[in-house]
Amino acid sequence: MQTVFDADVDPGLVERSLAASTFGSMWLDIPRPGYPQATGSIICDLLVVGGGYAGLWTALHAARRNPDRRIVLIEANRIGWAASGRNGGFVDASLTHGLENGKTRWPNEIDTLEAMGTENLDGMQADIESLGLDAEWQRTGMLSVATEPHQVDWLADGAAKGNGKLLGPREVRDEVHSPTYLSGLYSPDTCAIVHPAKLALELARACREAGVCIYEHTNAHGMNSAGVALACPEPEAGCMALLNTRAGGLPRHAATLSRRHLGVADAPVRYVIVIVPPLVPPPVLAGLAPDELRTPWSGGGFRAWT
Repeated sequence: MQTVFDADVDPGLVERSLAASTFGSMWLDIPRPGYPQATGSIICDLLVVGGGYAGLWTALHAARRNPDRRIVLIEANRIGWAASGRNGGFVDASLTHGLENGKTRWPNEIDTLEAMGTENLDGMQADIESLGLDAEWQRTGMLSVATEPHQVDWLADGAAKGNGKLLGPREVRDEVHSPTYLSGLYSPDTCAIVHPAKLALELARACREAGVCIYEHTNAHGMNSAGVALACPEPEAGCMALLNTRAGGLPRHAATLSRRHLGVADAPVRYVIVIVPPLVPPPVLAGLAPDELRTPWSGGGFRAWT
């Protein structure tokens, strides 16, 4: 079955169109503070490995709950350089990559999973607001759109089950004026948008203000059998750091280790996003509210507009 998005495209046209582009994260193309590399022997109560969202939030909450303990976070590269600084910038409450997928895989637990996802999104927003993190966070909601007649029934069924407000052709085109959009389902509380790199950098700032010691360019090469010491050799830099957690420190299970350090194989799923200048005249953009310009949309596969 072909959809409106399946038309043949000349590969040469694609190559010529992208010839002047560069591959990288536009989010990370901003001024970023640097943190020192760890050297010598460092003693701490809790050691967190990884300077992405999981590591930063772990260190931050640990420091706020235990202000009298020494907490150290190490990152092999730069804060937020990996997935945390290279994602699409939208935050979905779903923990199961969509309600229908969750119902198929965990039918007996889906209500709990949905509640946990909403609680998680609310908690992120509460932290960002209470800490004053400048991460361009907006709770915009999600608009799913139908581009084929059979998808209209899917969205109507979702609205009947309380998953959002059903929009007719005129209403959905008032939001995004595309002749391919036949209907829409708007869920106001299930999604937010954020500047990914700013979120990571602001979390790092909050960590430092809470007393966390952050070290960049400090690669964890091995952990002893007791799980209390981590070696970070950097032969090319002529230095060696040995980080130890002292007896009576915070529980070791509170630390986070990247999956690559645990020897777990991952199959990464990547989206490539092309960033271009505005495709509509400025007067048209000027007539739209900020939320209308920045709301995530999905439908007929998966696409996001920001």
